[in-house]
Amino acid sequence: MKSESGTRSICATLGLIIGLLGLLLALFQEDIVKAISPPEPTVAQSLYEVTKAAVFGKPTPAAQESMATRTWVTRTVTALGGLGLIFGIVAFARRESGRIALSSFVAGSLALFWQLVMQYLVVSSVGIVLLVIIYGYLAGFA
Repeated sequence: MKSESGTRSICATLGLIIGLLGLLLALFQEDIVKAISPPEPTVAQSLYEVTKAAVFGKPTPAAQESMATRTWVTRTVTALGGLGLIFGIVAFARRESGRIALSSFVAGSLALFWQLVMQYLVVSSVGIVLLVIIYGYLAGFA
């Protein structure tokens, strides 16, 4: 993969691989957290932990472990997405292959903003459904 300047597209390819890895991690973030987290306690264990926490005033460790796992996965997604984005910008500045540099930039950006994109899509689809319902309701009176 030679670019216009005659150098290989190392930054762009590395950024694309890192960005896609971050995007895959962002896509399957909930599944990864479920797989890594410890199993859910039974009702008896939960009741025991709550009673113990109320009597002795100590927080339950299961909730802390789950939150630590979620934080770890989120930070990893952010780091990989940011690196993909930065490598894409550096590759574009070095005039490496434009397609690979742009792909690296987009993959890193999507990894960083995946949660925001999904929230926007959900809010938009709910808004469209509500508009269709309101329009259908008002058209019945015309």
